[in-house]
Amino acid sequence: EQRQESLSLKLEQLNKFPLERKTRMAVPGTPSVSLYAGREEHLNAVLNLRNAARKELLQVAPQFAGSFATRKSLLEALRRKVVMKIIITNVTPKNKQQVLMAIQQGAQVRQLRDIKFFSLLIKDSSELLLGVHDDRKHEERMTLHTKNPALTTTLRQAFLRLWKQASPV
Repeated sequence: EQRQESLSLKLEQLNKFPLERKTRMAVPGTPSVSLYAGREEHLNAVLNLRNAARKELLQVAPQFAGSFATRKSLLEALRRKVVMKIIITNVTPKNKQQVLMAIQQGAQVRQLRDIKFFSLLIKDSSELLLGVHDDRKHEERMTLHTKNPALTTTLRQAFLRLWKQASPV
């Protein structure tokens, strides 16, 4: 009987004990990833990253054709002494002028035939654009923009491995 009273007292104390939620809900804020659709949004994102670069731009650009505004941003980044490494699929009549201009202004350009269907631009090892597009399937171009440090570091390492495989233009 005494034991039963003791257990009842403890049960009563437990029932009065305040329970606090231990899980925390994420506070809504700016997402760590943005997605862009289509060529124009992709080119605008490239333009913004190039204009913001201070040290280094690493780019995988299979076609490397761009627009007038992206060509201008390329020149301005090189004039600011931003180190620029660009991997293209190959030199074509469509990109030849831009490739030559980039090299003449100090960019390092290499070619690697295995880089079709994706593009990459890493700014100062802190921010990146990853584009996916297979024009053979008439896919919409999708571009992911992020400042995620783990993803940026991983894709920077992948870029440097591709750079070693690529041959100079």
